[in-house]
Amino acid sequence: MEAHHHAHQEKKKGWKAYVWEFVMLFFAVFFGFLAQNLLEHKLDKEKGNQYVRSMIEDIIADSTKINQTVEFTTKQQLALESLSSLFDNPPYSDSTIKRMYMLMLQYTMNEANVVLTKRTVSQLKNSGGMRLIPNKISADEITKYIEGAEDIESQGDYFKNIALNEIIHLNNQIFYFKYIKGVTRENIDSFMMKPPMKLANDDEKLLTEYSNKLFFTSGVLINYNNKLTDFKMDIPNTIEILKKENHIK
Repeated sequence: MEAHHHAHQEKKKGWKAYVWEFVMLFFAVFFGFLAQNLLEHKLDKEKGNQYVRSMIEDIIADSTKINQTVEFTTKQQLALESLSSLFDNPPYSDSTIKRMYMLMLQYTMNEANVVLTKRTVSQLKNSGGMRLIPNKISADEITKYIEGAEDIESQGDYFKNIALNEIIHLNNQIFYFKYIKGVTRENIDSFMMKPPMKLANDDEKLLTEYSNKLFFTSGVLINYNNKLTDFKMDIPNTIEILKKENHIK
């Protein structure tokens, strides 16, 4: 007896079915890729906005630092000029010598060059974050601020490490530091009441060199203060632009 096989034969797919499956797979991958890109773009935008907010906070902090620095360096510039003038008019009375010691102690042994906040700038540089800044106007404004800050710090470093350092070196040759032992801001006013004092060196060439260095360094401070003042004047405009371009209240 013959065995009749009634197995159902599978219907072969037509080419249209294969095309449809390919199209569906393509769109699934495409829309998945598009969704991932949109998500990454959103996250990058949020991160860029955070960088801008952080930059604004740093700029505000810098503004306060600049105010404090200018307040001291303006006094310092005038004091160095006064000290230079004192050395230009020998012979020196006891009160003149004591004033020399006071000005030397207060304004050649201290410096207040501003160290601007680098928190956000460092993050932007180390992570390549400038590409995340939401728009070109904001990126340009931040770049301009960074360049201005670097110029100021360069001038401050020159004042501190070269000009002022040369004066400090000469201090050691001209003054007796034993006279200022124990003198602080609190008791400096009583300095004028101390017994008569003298300079450690009366060499005319040395004192002239010192006077010239003081006057030159006073000029360095004038330039430094001008840079600080101009830089600070631009800060409100920088903050306004960053807030406006990034919709920050």
